[in-house]
Amino acid sequence: MLNIDKVQKELKNEIEIFLNSISDELQRNQMCFVFYSGDRKNPNWGSLARGSLFLLLAGLGSGQVLLARTIELIHHASLILDDQIDRAHTRRGKPAFWVKYGPEESILFSHLMLVMAIKNLVIFDSTYDGVGHAQSYTLEAMCHMADAELEARQILFNDLETYLSRAHRKTGTLYGLVGQLAGLIPSTIISDKNSCISALRMVGVAHQILDDFLDAELPKQQSNIFISHDAEKENRNRSIYRLLEYGFTLNQLKELHEQHSYKAIQSLNQCLCNGPEKEVIISLCEKICLG
Repeated sequence: MLNIDKVQKELKNEIEIFLNSISDELQRNQMCFVFYSGDRKNPNWGSLARGSLFLLLAGLGSGQVLLARTIELIHHASLILDDQIDRAHTRRGKPAFWVKYGPEESILFSHLMLVMAIKNLVIFDSTYDGVGHAQSYTLEAMCHMADAELEARQILFNDLETYLSRAHRKTGTLYGLVGQLAGLIPSTIISDKNSCISALRMVGVAHQILDDFLDAELPKQQSNIFISHDAEKENRNRSIYRLLEYGFTLNQLKELHEQHSYKAIQSLNQCLCNGPEKEVIISLCEKICLG
């Protein structure tokens, strides 16, 4: 029976094996910094939520942990570039990659991570009869994510519909990919694959709304993620806070987040088979959505 502790331990072991396989010392240290935020002894499992969720849905096995690692590589590669483009100097209170290693190294290393991810997909498809599906699903997802990012850089949103559309194509797509890849492996947990993918996309949207608030770099004494309008934020114009300039209140944005979180969890509940694994998956998604 799967549980979150077992899954996290398996993923931690996989990441450790992966880190130790990197012969170049600088690249190994950089990858360690990406996954562990500079603290290898006390990893932040919140940053490995997507890989853990995938393993809960797909089960444990060599092919599964390979794909879990791939999902994390793609996710972290996007974060490296996001922080550099937004000129965000910290990520969750610690120096951003581009601050620690420099802008040029940031671009090169994010590309290296994507190359590693694609290599994993090729291995999976050739070894586990994926007939190219893992590669096609992932490349399509990466295109959607890149499209949403490019649009966000070109046109600042001023309405909820545009904001939610981009959140769906960006983070929603990444969580949907978790469901697509899990669907390649026979599962006793997923009762309706398409509904599961749709529900996970909603989980991603709820997580994006939450993440935009967290990116406001809260003061240490502030425990409420929905901080005041006066909070200082370097990339404020490209965050959900821009909606405040168009008449929305913090309470309305908080309600928006809660509504999407509730809908995501409710939808996921309906497309998973009953059992202990379901309880663990729902619990993890509640944490992803609500923090």
